[in-house]
Amino acid sequence: MCGFGDKDRRPLTPPPAIRLLVTDVHTGEEVDVNTIDFAQYVVTVDLWDDLGSKEVNVVRSTTATPAISSTIHESFNNLESMPYRATNIAPYPSSHSGQVSLYGQPQPPVAPYGGGQYGQVPSYPPAPNGYGQTAYGYPNDFAPLYRPPQVYEAGSMNGPQRISMSGPSGAGVQGMFTRNLIGNCAGSAFRLQDTKDKIGIWFVMQDLSVRTEGNFRLRFSFVDVKPTADQKGDAPVKIGKSPILASVFSDKFQVYSAKKFPGVCDSTELSKCFATQGIKIPIRKEGGKGGGDDDDDDD
Repeated sequence: MCGFGDKDRRPLTPPPAIRLLVTDVHTGEEVDVNTIDFAQYVVTVDLWDDLGSKEVNVVRSTTATPAISSTIHESFNNLESMPYRATNIAPYPSSHSGQVSLYGQPQPPVAPYGGGQYGQVPSYPPAPNGYGQTAYGYPNDFAPLYRPPQVYEAGSMNGPQRISMSGPSGAGVQGMFTRNLIGNCAGSAFRLQDTKDKIGIWFVMQDLSVRTEGNFRLRFSFVDVKPTADQKGDAPVKIGKSPILASVFSDKFQVYSAKKFPGVCDSTELSKCFATQGIKIPIRKEGGKGGGDDDDDDD
């Protein structure tokens, strides 16, 4: 966990490691790793709830200075439909107030606030030139040229009607949105040996942290960004969209708050094996005790 600051950020341990298995479409047998060009293979990571039913990549704090236990998880799709709080705007006078007719007689003004505390907008007699004045006392030659912003109801038979612009009471979004899964959420492929000396194509996501406590799953999505044969130009990667070729969920894991953190777990044999091959993975020193800062970065 890391909370909403990176002061004591700790990555997920042990780091997730994903092995890519390529099989022949006709025989179903595994394809030799040495014949695969994996230079442009990429895996991306998303954070999901423990049931694997919805994304929780984004978290919304419910207070100005949030604790990691006072948050609400939101998916990206939900954010697009969130209501907003619109500022209440006093209505402008109707565009028909004090409008001058073609015959030089001013139309009766309309009070925008009814019989409230603002009273009626005064009208003015026509000027000697027969063109009259506006409801606000401006001579027509010096009347403001702008029109107040208005929202009209389409298809009205009785002329334009003003509709309310204010949102529902209490519908505003409270708190701030931020990423719940932080770190390097995309990784490239490596050709590595496992603990049984078997060579494979691996993706190691050693720089992932979750801001809030709880139970989660990770979803890994595999894409190939190699340029297609019909792509024009000399771009080293595919231009446009790349389809997800495969995806898989991790097992459920638990994220602890700082007060409940039981300590760093022992490094797995697979992590140690990858660390000896140049993958930067925090390896716990032998004899370390839980809760202490006993990680060592093996480069």
